[in-house]
Amino acid sequence: KAKLNRVQESGIAKNGTKSLKIIFEPDDGVAKSGAVLSRPFLYPQDWSKYGKLDLWVRCENSTALKIGIKDKEAEPFETRPVYLDKGDWDKVSFDLRDGLVRGPLLPGYGNSKFDREEVREISLEISPRDNTAKTVIYIDEITLE
Repeated sequence: KAKLNRVQESGIAKNGTKSLKIIFEPDDGVAKSGAVLSRPFLYPQDWSKYGKLDLWVRCENSTALKIGIKDKEAEPFETRPVYLDKGDWDKVSFDLRDGLVRGPLLPGYGNSKFDREEVREISLEISPRDNTAKTVIYIDEITLE
């Protein structure tokens, strides 16, 4: 159990003056902690012409990130985790063609093929390496290429 303390705009940015600031604080005594931020789309998004999702990330402590995506059948797919260390901005790229694996939820549901032409939801999973530490992450310049 943990709480996502705040999601807010910050004065720290890779480019410009604003980025998404995520503050995550695990509860005392937890063995494992993490957070998931989801963005469902009102209308399905056509990502068929894109091969990767890029974002710039800055962490105040070591953190693992992965992206989750649900397609037109709401099948859960996810990327492998990317491990980031405390420091300056890092560009993180997620392969949308061959870099997604079927998530563990809803086994046997759907066609087990990621359908990029109707993306229904995207999520960011945060897993701090130190389960007891407050985690602060900044995200900027999210792009599809």
